[in-house]
Amino acid sequence: MSSAELKQHIEHTKRVKEVREAMEVIVNATNTMGTEDEVVCGMVEGIENCHRTLQQSFMRCFAEAMKEYGDTRFFDARNEASVKFAKKIGEMEEYFPFI
Repeated sequence: MSSAELKQHIEHTKRVKEVREAMEVIVNATNTMGTEDEVVCGMVEGIENCHRTLQQSFMRCFAEAMKEYGDTRFFDARNEASVKFAKKIGEMEEYFPFI
């Protein structure tokens, strides 16, 4: 592996870890019964307050993540509806151009 490839691998690993940790914070924020509306409000405000191009990039990444999550084989009754929902999102033919 060349030094450029190693650097790219390290950056990739770092980015994946950062995003995974951010997702854990968001998912854990839903761990309080009856506060779903507050979580939704925070999520929408967070997205709306970002640059428009970043909103588009986020939705592109979200759609791709749902495609992959919808193909997971690791589910049971507790998250079956989530996997089915993700699969439906993944089947959509939406295009998110980079503008």
